[in-house]
Amino acid sequence: MIKKILVLALLLTLGLIACKDREVKEPDTSVEEPDAEAENTIDDSQNETIEDEEENTEADQDVETEKEEPEEEISYAESEYEYSSKLGEENKELYVVDGEIKEPAIQTFSSVYAYEGKEYEVEFGWYVQGKNLKLDSYSVYEGDGEYIAVEAIPGRTDKVLIFYSMRYEGQKGYQICDLASNTIEPLFGGALEQYGYTDSIDLVQDLSKALVRYSKGEKIAYYDGNLQKDVLDFLPQDEITDVGIFSAGFTKNGVLIQTFKRTNDYYMSCYFYDFVSGELVKTVDDAICYNSNYSTGKGAVRQYGGSFGISYADDFTMMIWDYSTGRKTSTELKYGQVSEILLIDDKYFLILTGDAHVKVILAESGRSVGAIGPIDIKSKSTPKVISSDEDIYIEVTASDKKTKKIYKIEIEM
Repeated sequence: MIKKILVLALLLTLGLIACKDREVKEPDTSVEEPDAEAENTIDDSQNETIEDEEENTEADQDVETEKEEPEEEISYAESEYEYSSKLGEENKELYVVDGEIKEPAIQTFSSVYAYEGKEYEVEFGWYVQGKNLKLDSYSVYEGDGEYIAVEAIPGRTDKVLIFYSMRYEGQKGYQICDLASNTIEPLFGGALEQYGYTDSIDLVQDLSKALVRYSKGEKIAYYDGNLQKDVLDFLPQDEITDVGIFSAGFTKNGVLIQTFKRTNDYYMSCYFYDFVSGELVKTVDDAICYNSNYSTGKGAVRQYGGSFGISYADDFTMMIWDYSTGRKTSTELKYGQVSEILLIDDKYFLILTGDAHVKVILAESGRSVGAIGPIDIKSKSTPKVISSDEDIYIEVTASDKKTKKIYKIEIEM
């Protein structure tokens, strides 16, 4: 009995010492919440019960529920059009027909894709947006590590590219879907199978020529039925010894080939292969490329994923480079005025200025062909082009960070 009393006394003594230590050593850990509406008072009273804590937890959950963001609403600047569907809903896009903003009327393609002795039932939705065809999905069949996918063909509203893809390997089995007849036919009679698994292909509008990216992106082949040739083989071999990266794409009546090499900075050279004459011309010779990780100066050329780029002259005038010809054209804009730049359809540069004006410049001539502003746009955000067939329509997030607005830019050619 005495031992029990001594043990109990010892435990009480240690408990009192621990309590004193906590009173001295523990700092005040209460933190003021940043949101006043969600602020909870910390009750340090020893009489607080477990039930009180549960009630507080439920109250916190109620506050979090009340703070959920409302569904985004669409408002339209300089128009009276309304759009009732939720922005960002899967497979839904705004588009413009005869000046009216509408939802797409989706049609369905359904057929059988046959490849390597197997048949796959495929179905996908499509619609025409002005002069462009849009697809409501990319993958139309998925199996064990394999899938069948579709892609739109630039300039075509009647046909779609379809192909077989294997995970980690690439894609092949390129064929063409005819939307009018609901049929599928091989592309080039299956001739592209010689490249095995590829990364991607580009097609010209009449489907007579292709650029095939293969060998894990290390090679690009040109194919037109009569001529099959790796694009680097078009170039003078003494000029490609130091090339680390290269690209190729169809533009105008030929193929634009760009090569990049690096010393302290990146340097770009461009070559244009003419379909008609069969001639190759070097249009840009070792132009320094802009890179945010390096000090390249205002004269460095900036890339926008097409056959045009931008640099700035010594007086800070914005210059447009035409890689296909090597020509540089002055614009009316200066370096400090420009906030965001988009290249649209490899034809227009859309410029958002620092004071929220939008200007559209014809890439080939540098001439201004449209302008609006100031517009209501969230700081440091980029406009989204939703139509560019005749006039240009852009969608932006407004300064309230919730509302989406659509602006029309009339194009005067």
